[in-house]
Amino acid sequence: MKTKIISATISIFVIAILIILGPVRALILGINVSDSSPIQGDIISFSIFAEIESAEIIYIDDYFVLELKGPETTRCKFSLKGELLSSCEGINITLINSPDFGYGYGYGNFSSGKFEYKIDLDTSFYKPWLYHTKLIANTKTKDFEKIGPDIVITKQSAEIQGCSVRSLGGEFFLLGKNL
Repeated sequence: MKTKIISATISIFVIAILIILGPVRALILGINVSDSSPIQGDIISFSIFAEIESAEIIYIDDYFVLELKGPETTRCKFSLKGELLSSCEGINITLINSPDFGYGYGYGNFSSGKFEYKIDLDTSFYKPWLYHTKLIANTKTKDFEKIGPDIVITKQSAEIQGCSVRSLGGEFFLLGKNL
């Protein structure tokens, strides 16, 4: 009998905590890249999205940051409308889609829906190197982060114009074969 009372008390306690905490609020982020191994000078595109769940509200003075961490760190800050808020060499941002705009508690806000952006990156502004990417959504309540794919920018190599092989005595051996 005592175990049933203890079990019922613990169950009621857990349910009460879940009710008090309320629904989970989330902003789902995504980041993809068109080419993760570009040659320096190529233009690659990022496809970025931020989906606002139905219980979440994002205020219009919030912003996103695309971070490229390599030999130098670039933090490209842009508004929800896709406007650059910081200097970002070689980066162009286009807003593809945004959720409906609304008003609440005296502030303009966005409720459930999906932000989508296309970000073009001109790799000629960046050194050949490995870059780690990250998308950060800054909101009044907290920062949301999504680690993106790594990018390896390589230097274009010079083409070999020709090849010359010389042998002695008219015979040429390579890996044990007479060529």
